[in-house]
Amino acid sequence: MARSKKGAESKTEPLVIINPAAGSGAGHDLFRHREHELLDVIGEFELRFTSQRGDAETITAHALREGPRDIFVVGGDGTINEVVNGMFAGDSPAHAAGSRLALLGGGTGSDLMRTLGLDSFDNTLEAIRDRRSIEVDVAKVVCQCRSSGSLVERLYVNIASFGLSSMANLEVSRFSAIGGSVAYAAATAWSLLGWSNPRVRITYSNAEGALRAYEGAVVMGAFANGRYFGSGMLIAPGAELADGLLNMVLVGDMRRRDIVRFARHLYDGSHIKHPDVVSAVATRVDVEGPANVMIEADGDVLGHLPASFELS
Repeated sequence: MARSKKGAESKTEPLVIINPAAGSGAGHDLFRHREHELLDVIGEFELRFTSQRGDAETITAHALREGPRDIFVVGGDGTINEVVNGMFAGDSPAHAAGSRLALLGGGTGSDLMRTLGLDSFDNTLEAIRDRRSIEVDVAKVVCQCRSSGSLVERLYVNIASFGLSSMANLEVSRFSAIGGSVAYAAATAWSLLGWSNPRVRITYSNAEGALRAYEGAVVMGAFANGRYFGSGMLIAPGAELADGLLNMVLVGDMRRRDIVRFARHLYDGSHIKHPDVVSAVATRVDVEGPANVMIEADGDVLGHLPASFELS
């Protein structure tokens, strides 16, 4: 269970938001089998279903107009991302301080849950019973809209990235029936067809505020608050959710055949020691590069370069 920041305890009936399409319906099925257990732990709650993209954000923002409340999410990282953005939309920030976000799982990736150590419905129920919660940082990405070219600003809690990882997120729906890490691996392999590493310029402020720069061709870059993405890839093993810093991980200029061999190291964090990987902590990162390089945040492809990443 996570809290956005310090504030009063929620006094309003808990809200459960279900994305019935997440995980090809697995999350919805799990909830229906375990709903009675949640009732035993938290009592009566309001139940809302999403039917299209953006619903979870709208539902959350509307729910917080009348005061803080606990929000439970049945869905993946994309649904969680919508809820987080809803918590800080419009008049919601005044009540977000006293609200808590609880993750029940059910998504294809559920990578934020991995960082939190909540790898099952049972883990979350146990955390709720024990009244365990943590405060986490919220990050922000600003990039160019895919369709209009106007600026897009989006909050994220887990990880935002550009490059091959974003292309894989565009393609993962092709393999959603497979599920989990296999789906992301298949999407990555598919994305490699015709792939070429873009040349980018990156400037960032380190923990001491000193300005640093990187320029060159890269496979991808990740700006991490959490540790995992891509359904279990430990892309940022040193990331902490509440340290006030983003962990920047850049995978440098590799040939396609080398990327395939390299990918297995992403699952245990050993890629950090690879000579073509750059890892640093930052408070803000700015990336310039080709306009066809896509940006994703918590698995949702938002737009393209140029872009900036920082803690909100």
